[in-house]
Order: sequence, then structure tokens, then C-alpha cells
Amino acid sequence: MAVAVSIVIVNWNGKHLLEECIPSIEQQEFRDFEILVVDNGSTDGSKEFLREKFPAVRLIELSGNLGFASPNNLAFDEAKGNLIATINNDLVLDRRWLAILVESLNQDPTCFSVQGKILQQNRPGFIDTCGLGMRPCGAARNLAHNQNENDFSTERRMIFTASAGAALYRHSMLKQLGYFDSSYFAYYEDLDLGWRARLKGWHSMLIPEANAFHKIHGTSASVPGNFLWFLSERNRLRTFVKNIPAGALMKHPFRILIDELRYMDMIRKKAGWGTMLRARWKVLIELFSLLQKRMPELHNFGAREWEQWLEISDN
Repeated sequence: MAVAVSIVIVNWNGKHLLEECIPSIEQQEFRDFEILVVDNGSTDGSKEFLREKFPAVRLIELSGNLGFASPNNLAFDEAKGNLIATINNDLVLDRRWLAILVESLNQDPTCFSVQGKILQQNRPGFIDTCGLGMRPCGAARNLAHNQNENDFSTERRMIFTASAGAALYRHSMLKQLGYFDSSYFAYYEDLDLGWRARLKGWHSMLIPEANAFHKIHGTSASVPGNFLWFLSERNRLRTFVKNIPAGALMKHPFRILIDELRYMDMIRKKAGWGTMLRARWKVLIELFSLLQKRMPELHNFGAREWEQWLEISDN
């Protein structure tokens, strides 16, 4: 039976997080939804917990940890909803979160994704992100990160794309885009997806009255930091190669280069030369296949659109 919304959660040894996340979904004011949890081979009792406490949840069991992108894609294929919400297992939703986002997305047929404010659960009153923007070098920018909620505008506005940590997408558009790039494993799959949606002529919106609360790094805290930096840097470069308009490269090479050097210096300080060089070597090996992934729509986009995307990335 079809439903309005399919809510997808990817889980890996996050039983302690699901204990808060799932109840906040079940208490939503908007009721026409299903919940799908894709479990990445958890060994902490997550699957048993879900089967016992939340039997209505559709559980997709994987034998090992496939990251974030591929498990979501598997769930998208199984989803019955016209809209799809992706929720990190370390989030808790305000009870009106889904109702507000469904209403706003249904009002605009050219809107690809919407998201609300994601607030820091461990630091009340401060914002984690209000969506994703991008820097000239292709790095993701968490909009309004660490801003005080009281100082943030309540105006609905366009953003470059939504953060998949708590976003609502149109299922038909996801299918046209081919979902997340499954080769990413984790990090930057949402920026890449949103960039490809932009190349289709679709847009994303921030709906600030819809609130979610994030336990920062609730899942990734158990993963070695340098591995996360490697994934992030590799996928940033992949996303840039796949999606940057040639017109932007030709008109703004120095702006891009200067931002790249600044970003490289930050990565070097946080993760070291080895991590940074390993990510670049990996992307260099993949360069031909990445270029083949560039969308035909890129021929219609140039420096002007890229400049506009950077403008909304500074909100």
C-alpha cells in the first residue's frame, strides 16, 4: 500500500540512538508514513531491539557496513512513498517536523528537497546546520553552523541543497538522478546529489520552522578520524570533478585555486599530508571514470549559474 512519505534511517551499532530517534518519528503530527531502517550488520542488538519494540518498522538487514550511500539507495528502491525523508539515527525530530516539510514540498513541484533547522542537541539554542552550500573548491559549507538560534532569520529561503541528515526529497526526482553515488560510502553524497539536481534545473529550500536535534557525531565517533577525513576529501574532489561547469573553471581559475590551497592547508593541519595525498591519488586514478559521470546538462550551465550557487551558499 502506498504512503505519502517513506522515512529511511541507516543504522550501524546505534541501538542507543534508535531508542530516541524512532519514538520521535512515531510521535509525528503527520501520520501517513512508513519507516525503513537499513542495518549495516550491527552487533549491538539493534536488529533485535527493532523487531521487539518497533515491529512496524521495515528492517533491511545487511551483512556488513556499506556506509551511508548504498544502504539509502537500497531503501529508496523499496520505499512506497511519493516523498522520501532521510534521517540520521542520531537525530530527534520535533513532532511537527514532517508535517511542515511535507506541506512546503507539496506547494512547489519544481522543488527537489527541503530541510529545516538541525539544532545541536548537546548545546541547546545553537544550530548545527540549515542546509549545505559549497565553496569555490567544491567543499561543503554547513549553513549557519554554530549560530545562535535566536539570531537566525525565520524566513524561508533557497539553499544550494539539503543535508541528508534530516531532509525530505521528491522520490520521482531521486529516481531520475539515480539516487546517491554508491561509490562514496559516506560523506558528500548529499552535496553531489543536490548539485546534480541543480543541473536538472531543480532547487532546494530551507524551512526554518521545522526543527530536528542532532547528537553531534553520534555514529561517526567510533570510526578513526583519519579515515573519515580521507573519505571526505576523496568525495569532495570526486564531486568537484563530476559537477563543476567548464565555464566556471575557465572564468574563475584563480578564485578556485586560492580556495583549494586554503582548504588543502586546513586538511593538512587536521589530517596530515598522508591522508590528503592518498585522497588525491585515489581521485587521479579514477579521473577518467569520474569524467564519464558528468551529466549532459552540464553543457547548459556555466560561470553565471556557478556564481549564483556560491551566493546562496553564503546565507
